Amino acid sequence: MSEKILIVDDEENICFTLGRFLSDEGYAVTTASDVESALEKIEKTDFDLVFADILLKGRSGTEILKAVTDRQKNCPVVMI
Repeated sequence: MSEKILIVDDEENICFTLGRFLSDEGYAVTTASDVESALEKIEKTDFDLVFADILLKGRSGTEILKAVTDRQKNCPVVMI
């Protein structure tokens, strides 16, 4: 089973490029373009790594950081 990575960014080209690179390396990649959809995905899936933009359409990517650390203590979050 491959590691699950969540990429959260409101810029489609960043999600696509980073997601494509990681998928080609064998990771299971999920993307989200806003905080709300990212939080829904975090509730449904335990990710092994999360990349999150700091500023997302008027909200802070730190909300994602808090949600991940509250739900899954050992999942690293990289703020991009």
